Amino acid sequence: GGEHNAVWLNCGTYDEPVPNEHAVHALEQQRALDAVAVPVRDLVARVTGPEPVSQLLGGEWLGHPVHPTLVHLPLVGWAMAAVLDHLGGPEAEDAADLLVLTGIAGYFPAAATGAHDWSRTDGPATRVGLAHAGLNAVGLALHLGISLFLAPLVGSVYVREPGHSMM
Repeated sequence: GGEHNAVWLNCGTYDEPVPNEHAVHALEQQRALDAVAVPVRDLVARVTGPEPVSQLLGGEWLGHPVHPTLVHLPLVGWAMAAVLDHLGGPEAEDAADLLVLTGIAGYFPAAATGAHDWSRTDGPATRVGLAHAGLNAVGLALHLGISLFLAPLVGSVYVREPGHSMM
């Protein structure tokens, strides 16, 4: 158990108390993650801390954090590629491939801005952020693995026979 992170608990999303059984709450309380999260966070803070870097990645020039906007690049690229793979037919394969590559390329600025924002967290938010970054890195690794290693064997960014959807 333990208290929920007040930022999320009072963000206007929840009308009633959040049950402690939720996965994010359980993750918030895993203090063992601090052994990895804190040194990595501190290293990221040193790299992203100098003023020109911090201003760029933090969105000071925009007046708003950049990470929430940039996450749409990989998210939408990969989601739309899946839609085209399932519904687009053979003529949509090139577009789906381009969207996968767009998602891969968009991952890096989204990750850089997210790392900047995460490096300014403490406690439960640092633990959740570490898991968030790790899961996103797994998603990137899967897309890269398919795109760089498996796809050349079958001729497409998404593994499928030419002219056939993945379904």
